[in-house]
Amino acid sequence: MKLTKTFLLTALAVVALTAPAHASSSQESIFQDDATLFGDDAGKREQALDEMQALGVDTVRANVLWNRIAPDATSSNKPAGFDASDPGAYPAGNWARLDAIVQGVQSRGMQVLLTPTGPGPGWASECSGDYDARRICKPSPEEFGAFVTAIARRYPGVRRWSVWNEPNQGGWLTPQYEITSKGATPAAPHRYRRLVQAATAGLADAGHSGDQVLLGETAPIGRTTGSLATRSMPAVDFWRELMCLDTKGRRLTGSNASVRDCASPGRMDVTGIAHHPYTKGAGKAPADRGGSRDITLASIGRLYLWADRGARAGRVPSRLPVWSTEYGFQTNPPDRTAGVSQSAQAQYLNQADYMSWRDSRLRSFAQYELFDERDTGAFQTGLRFDDGRAKSGLAAYRLPVWAFKRSGYNYVWGMVRPARGGSQTATVEYYDASARKWRRVRTVTVSGSNRFVYLRTHARGKYFRLAAGDQLSRKAAPK
Repeated sequence: MKLTKTFLLTALAVVALTAPAHASSSQESIFQDDATLFGDDAGKREQALDEMQALGVDTVRANVLWNRIAPDATSSNKPAGFDASDPGAYPAGNWARLDAIVQGVQSRGMQVLLTPTGPGPGWASECSGDYDARRICKPSPEEFGAFVTAIARRYPGVRRWSVWNEPNQGGWLTPQYEITSKGATPAAPHRYRRLVQAATAGLADAGHSGDQVLLGETAPIGRTTGSLATRSMPAVDFWRELMCLDTKGRRLTGSNASVRDCASPGRMDVTGIAHHPYTKGAGKAPADRGGSRDITLASIGRLYLWADRGARAGRVPSRLPVWSTEYGFQTNPPDRTAGVSQSAQAQYLNQADYMSWRDSRLRSFAQYELFDERDTGAFQTGLRFDDGRAKSGLAAYRLPVWAFKRSGYNYVWGMVRPARGGSQTATVEYYDASARKWRRVRTVTVSGSNRFVYLRTHARGKYFRLAAGDQLSRKAAPK
């Protein structure tokens, strides 16, 4: 049937929308790939940083493993005369890879977010036994604070920090629980609180008192079985305990406080919160809320609740903003247990991007890994396979698009991530099935931190997509 001019105008009527009141116009893109950036192949490191820059990444996060930089890390005895707060006292070669990362990121106009974390040297543990028993067991807050001071002194241009990776995971900090007069009692949150306080003091000693410091770097999901020492703690439980609160949000008192080191917990002088809002196994859709004590992207309000309760109790500043600093979806192949298809990874990445943008308190998108890891038991959330072949998720990350239906309209959201360095035009298109061709809906200009497209249209396309420069997004079917 031949369409009249009037019908065409009605069908293609489009309204460019301002961001919803609860959405962010300046969401940050954070990227992490420690295996590649700290790896042996310096050429691959430079290529990865080039690609991150080209993709429009704002910030590169790196875990700074204490035992890779500390001298005599496997020894139970601290080196004689060693001043752990002096970066010059460490073996020069131990800094080399971190030096290359910091210089490489900053020279490309991106920011650096460093996360000093365990495993630590054996001599900095308050546990006994061999090195394997000591490396993540009860790290000394005083020694950790000195280590943070050394890092900050070595990198005066780094102004963004977070403290300890996934302290609620038994693979990063032990013991998670201890037996006390109250039975199985959380221990990791209270050790972690002291590590945070030591780290912020160490940053101040190094002249970094005005820096951004993020609290948490928490994993989303815990366990209910296994050894108490290594049984990873559900995120809700960890945040509640970190704030020294009971299940109703009241300050812990009496013996419940004393067994947890909560009699005088003090305040954590941080400027924000970091969290890893994965779904279970990094293989479920982003709308999955997890269990009642988990904190995924879809249930991140649980984190806001406990952070705000902690603020009212004086544990942290009020209304702390939250950064997603590690996130992604595993693919099958290579992960044949938790992985999803390449097309599902691409779709989930864009859905998560949109969900994050809708939440003004959540300040960032995060992508963990550019390349899959060689160890198939590790995370396989890369945008490329280990051999370098691109997954569908790579293009989806570069040019995210999400479409949905509501009240008789199709809504289209998109982002031109590579526009970080300047302005670009972006065109929203819909697929006209009757004509078997793509048609333009609207062309807009995006730039800088506001790289987003958001519009409402009567166009009845089965699919929508975003075109920017010579790049095309994946096809998005309105949900």
